[in-house]
Amino acid sequence: MKTKNLSILLVFFIILGFSLFIGTSLKGAEKSWDFEKWQVDIEINKDGTFLVKEKQTFNFQGNFHWIKRDILKQRLRKITDVAVFDESGRELSGGEIEIQEDEQYVSIKLNFDLTNTQKTWTFQYRVHGGLGFFPEYDEIYWNAISSEREVLIKNVEVLVFLPEKVEEEEIRQLLYIGSFGGKNQSLNYKIVDSKTLKFRGENISPFENFTIVAAFPKGIVQNPGSIKIISNPLPAEVLIDDKKTSLITPVILEQGYDIAEGDHTISVETFGWKMEDEKRNISVEAGKEEVIEITLIKKQWLKVLSFLPFLIPLGLLIFIFKRRQKYSKSKKTMIAQYEPPDNLSPLEVGALIDAQIQPRDITAVIIDLAFRGHIKIKENIEKGFFGIKRKYSLIKTKKFSSKNKDLKDYEESLCSALFGLKDQVETDELKNKISLGKDLKKIKDKIFEQLVDNNYLKTTPGKEAMFYLGIFLMIMIAGVISLILLSSIFKYIYLAQSLIVSLIVAFISLIFSPIPLTEKGAEAKWYALGFKEYLQVAERFRLGACTPETFEKYLSYALVFKVEEKWANRFLEIYKKQPSWFESSQPMFPFTVISFTNNISSLANSVSGAMISGSASSSSGFGGGGFSCGGGGGGGSSTG
Repeated sequence: MKTKNLSILLVFFIILGFSLFIGTSLKGAEKSWDFEKWQVDIEINKDGTFLVKEKQTFNFQGNFHWIKRDILKQRLRKITDVAVFDESGRELSGGEIEIQEDEQYVSIKLNFDLTNTQKTWTFQYRVHGGLGFFPEYDEIYWNAISSEREVLIKNVEVLVFLPEKVEEEEIRQLLYIGSFGGKNQSLNYKIVDSKTLKFRGENISPFENFTIVAAFPKGIVQNPGSIKIISNPLPAEVLIDDKKTSLITPVILEQGYDIAEGDHTISVETFGWKMEDEKRNISVEAGKEEVIEITLIKKQWLKVLSFLPFLIPLGLLIFIFKRRQKYSKSKKTMIAQYEPPDNLSPLEVGALIDAQIQPRDITAVIIDLAFRGHIKIKENIEKGFFGIKRKYSLIKTKKFSSKNKDLKDYEESLCSALFGLKDQVETDELKNKISLGKDLKKIKDKIFEQLVDNNYLKTTPGKEAMFYLGIFLMIMIAGVISLILLSSIFKYIYLAQSLIVSLIVAFISLIFSPIPLTEKGAEAKWYALGFKEYLQVAERFRLGACTPETFEKYLSYALVFKVEEKWANRFLEIYKKQPSWFESSQPMFPFTVISFTNNISSLANSVSGAMISGSASSSSGFGGGGFSCGGGGGGGSSTG
C-alpha cells in the first residue's frame, strides 16, 4: 500500500513538472512590445531647417529581431542627415541599419537579436521645408510620434529649441492628441524659457497622434526666397538662364535648393507650344515670394493639326451611316394582313420584329405546339394565406423526334430542353433547371442563323452588336494611347472631347444597332406588322373569318405582339368553349374567352419567370485649421 502511494505521488509530481514546463515554454513563446518613452528634441535653425532627435525606449517581451521607423515626408521638401545612435552614443552602421527612401517615406530599419529587455535608440534626421511662414508669424506644425503603430506609448515629451531668445508673449503653443483629423486639444505644454518650449503626454493609445504647434515671431528664422511658376494651358519644362532643368510646371523654386540668390531669366517650353511673351527676368532674395504666370500659345503648324481629333467622330458617323444604308427598310404604308408572312412561326416573327427572343416568345411557341396537338397545358390552383396561386403543367401528347416533319428543328430542341426524358413537367421545375439557359441560347442562335440562311437577315444581331462593341473598345484603346502619346501636342480637352463624342456615337450605335434586314426581311417585317394590325382590330377586317379555330391558330402570334387581350375581345360572342389542349382547374365555372386569355397571360408570366431564373443560374495649425496628424512628420513604427 505504501509503495502504491509513493507511485501515485511520483506520477503527480511528474505531471506537475511537465505542466510547469509547458506553461513556461508557452509564456516564453508569447511576444509583446510597447514604448516606455518617446522623447523628441527639435532644434530649429536660422536657415529654416530643423534637426529632430527621437529618443525611443522600447519594452520587448519575447524574442525580437528588428524595428522599423517610417518618417512621413508629407508637406516636407526633403529629409537628410539620417542617423541612429545607441544608448552609449555610438552611431549604428553596416548590417545594423538599413535606410531606404521613396516618394512617401524615409524608412529606417534596425537589425538585432534581443529577448525580454528594454532598449533605447536615438533616431536623428534633418528636415527641410518643414516650417510654415505666414504674414504675422512663423510656425512649426509637427507630428512628433509615429501614428501608424499598434502599441501604446507610455510617456511622450517634446522639446522645441528656437534659434534665439524671444519674448514669451510672442510665443504660442497648441497640442493635439487623438486619432487622425481629431481636434481634441491638450493643455500639457509650457514655455520652459525664452527659447525652449515643452510638450508632454501619457499613455498615447495605438494609432493616436501627438501633434505639436509652436508659433514664434518672424525674423528669427530665415524664410528662403521662392518663385512659383505656372504655365497655361499645359505643363511645360522650366529653363533657368536658358539651361534645361528636370522641373515641370507648376513648380515652386526655392532659394538654395532649386535656384541661387540673385538675378536670373526664366522661360518654359513644350513641344508645339511657345511663350506668348519673352523670357522673364527675376530676382531671387531671402524672404521674397514671387508668382510668375506664363501663357503658352500654339505654333502655327499645331493650330492646323488641332482640328484633326474632331475628324474622328465625324469619320465614325459617316462610316456607320454608310453601313446602315446597306440594311433594307420598308417605306410602304401599313396595311392590315390576314396571316403571318411566309408562314413564319410565332418565334420567327418575334425575332424578325425586334431581333430578340423574349420569354413571351417561348410561351407563344408552347401555345402554338399545344394548338397543333403536341402539348397539353394543365392549370393547377394552390390556395395560400395570400390567396390563390396558379401553376401550370406541360404534358407531352406526341413524341418529339427528328422524324416528326411537323416540328421545326428549333421546336424539337425547345421541347427537349423543356421535357428532357419526362412526359410531364411543371413550369416551376424549370426555374431550377441549370441547363435551360444554355439550351435557350442555342435555340436563339439557331433561329437567327435560320433567318440568315433564308435570306431574311444579312447577319445575326449578335454579330452586329459585336461589331459595334469592337468599335467601342477600339476607340477606348486608341483614346488611351492617343492621350499618352499626343497629350504634349494637343490640349487634353481637344482629345478628350473628340474621344467622348466618338464613344457616345459608338455606344448609341451598340445599344440601338439596327436589325440587319435584307430586302426580303424588310418586306416580311412590314407584312408582320400589318398582321399585328389585323390582330388588334379584327372587327374592321374580314369579321366573318373570326372563327374559334382562327382564334386558337393566331393566339400565339397575338402573344408575341402583346395584343392577346385585344384579340380575345373580338371573340366574346364567338369563342365559348374551352379548347381541348387546355385543362382548367375550375371547369364548373362558365367559360369565357377573356378568362381563358387571362390564364394564357398567367402562363406567360410563369414561363417568363422560369426562363429568367434558369438563365441566371449560369493648412496652418493655428487659425482654426489645425487637427491631430495635420502637420508634417508622423509615419509609422513596427517590429518583429
